[in-house]
Parts: sequence; C-alpha cells; structure tokens
Amino acid sequence: MLSRLVFLAPIFLAACASPSQNSFYEDRGIEKAIVGNWECDFEHSFPEGSLGFETKDSYVANGRYTSFGSFIMYLEEEDVELEYVLADSGTWEVLDGKFVSTSEDFRIKNVSHPGIEEFFDINEVFPKNMSGSATILELSEEKMVLKIDRNTPEMNCIRIDA
Repeated sequence: MLSRLVFLAPIFLAACASPSQNSFYEDRGIEKAIVGNWECDFEHSFPEGSLGFETKDSYVANGRYTSFGSFIMYLEEEDVELEYVLADSGTWEVLDGKFVSTSEDFRIKNVSHPGIEEFFDINEVFPKNMSGSATILELSEEKMVLKIDRNTPEMNCIRIDA
C-alpha cells in the first residue's frame, strides 16, 4: 500500500500544479480586479476614415456587464461624420489571461443624421451574440489597457465611481 502512495503522490502533486489550474486561479484574480465601473475610450484611423468610441462600462462579479456611450465614425471620401449612441449588455470573463465578452443585447442609434437608418441601418452590421477577446496589457486599481488585435490601437479604461 505504501509503495502505491509513493508512486501516486508525485503524479497527484503534478496534477495539482498543472498550468490549467494555476491559470484558473490567475484568471479569477484578474476578474476580481476588473469588477467595477470603468470609463473607456478607443480611437482607430484607417485609409477610409476613422472611428472612435467612449463608453461607461460596469462589470459585475456574476459575469454580467453593461455599457453605454457614444460612437463616432468619420468617412473620408464622403467627408461625413456619423455620431451614434450605443447601449450593450452581456457576459464577460477572463480565460487564460484574456478578457472575453459576449454581447447579448447591442443597440446603436444614429444621432447626427436622423433618418439615415432608412438607407443604412448599422445595427444590421453587428451579429447577434457577438463575442470577442482582448489581451490585457495593463491592469491596476485605476487603469485597464486592452488590445483587441495586433493591428488596432489599445483601448484605455480608467476606473470611475459608481
């Protein structure tokens, strides 16, 4: 019996120290640090124009989030700036150190050009239950910096009071 324990003990200890378990606990620690209210902004320029948004996001410990803010898109060729208000809610979590969110109810409305939805409804561009992940570049009590992908600028968030 003792020989089996001596043989099984290292296997058991190795399993307890596996990266996936450590990753799980690290992810839970990151999630605890994210819970709260944040003011976030993002700007991105491209040959056809630019886009940017500012939101107030609330991340709850139960894995839910809400987001409200504004979205501005500039189209160079048409020399038009379109301004939208947006509201979003869904779920969020940290998986293997990445921030992952899934939108369940995303709404966006044009406020700069009333009636434009008759010709182009931007809501049709966004799929239902869209999901995305971002790399967490920085996370402190006051600041969170996320990178959506390597070809886009960083999204900067500052913690705010409720």
